[in-house]
Amino acid sequence: MDIWDILHNEVRGSFDFFYNFTNLDSHSKGYGLTVDSTKKPDVASIASVGFALTAWVIAAEQKMMYLQAAGHIEPAVAQKLYQGFSRDIGTFDGKEIIINPGGNLFAYQFSEAWLDSANYLDPDGIDWFNNTRLAALANRSCCMEYSQEYKTYGANSWGMSCGDSPRDYDVSGATPSLYKPKPNWTVSIYSALGCLPFIPELTTEMILCLYHNYPQTWGSYGFYDSYNLDVSPPWYSRSIYGIDKGCSMIMIENYLSRLIWETYTNSPYIQKALSILGFTKRIGVLSE
Repeated sequence: MDIWDILHNEVRGSFDFFYNFTNLDSHSKGYGLTVDSTKKPDVASIASVGFALTAWVIAAEQKMMYLQAAGHIEPAVAQKLYQGFSRDIGTFDGKEIIINPGGNLFAYQFSEAWLDSANYLDPDGIDWFNNTRLAALANRSCCMEYSQEYKTYGANSWGMSCGDSPRDYDVSGATPSLYKPKPNWTVSIYSALGCLPFIPELTTEMILCLYHNYPQTWGSYGFYDSYNLDVSPPWYSRSIYGIDKGCSMIMIENYLSRLIWETYTNSPYIQKALSILGFTKRIGVLSE
C-alpha cells in the first residue's frame, strides 16, 4: 500500500463518517414539512424553517443536498423534497432555462460541480448540464450588453454573481431572472472559471485575457475572487474565499479529467440516491 492508497482510505473513511453522522431523516421530518401524496410539499408555508432541505423554494445551489439526503429518508419523502423547489422558466436565445431568481451565476454551478449531469437527466427529463451551459452563455451575453455602460464588462470580462467587491461581499446577477438584476460593476472571476466544462472555449479566452492583461487578478493561489474597473482607482480583490476557489478548482479538474464528477456520481451513496429520485442515464449526445 503506497501513500495514495492511505490517503484515499483516509478520505473515504472521513466521508463515510460525516455522511452517516448527519441525521437528515430527523431534519426532513422535524420542521413542519408535510407530504401530501397528491401535490408537492408547500414549503413556502412551513411553520418553522430550521433546515435547508425544507427551506429552499427556488432553483439554486442546494440540489446536491437532495441526493445526499435520499438514502437517509423515506423514498417518497426524498422524491417530494426534490420536487418541492420551483422551476421558474426564463429564456435565452430562444431556449428555456430553469432560472435562479436573482440570476446569480454560482447558483448554476455548486451542485453541477459534483453530479455528472452530462450523463444523467432528472426524473422530469431536465438537462441540468445544458441548463448551466445556457445560463453561462446568458451571463456572458448580459455582460456584453452592459459593456457600453460599464468598463468592467465585456466579451472576455464576465461573471455576474456573488462574492467580494469594493463594498465587501455583494450580490449581482444577470438575465434571465425573475426580476431585473442590478449590476454591481464587479466580475466574480470564480463564477466564470466554473463555466469551463460547459463553455470551454469562451471561458479559456477570458482566462488568457486576464492572465496576460490583468496581472492584478492573479496571485500565489491562482485568480483572486473578483475585480471592478468602474471605480476609481480600479479595484482588484485580494481575497480567496474557500467556497468560491473550491468550486472553480473542482470545475477545472472536471474539465481536465472528469475526476470529481465520476468519483461523486459513481459512489454507492449517490447511485442509490439517483435510483430513488428517478434520475436516468442520458441516451445520445448532449443538448445544444
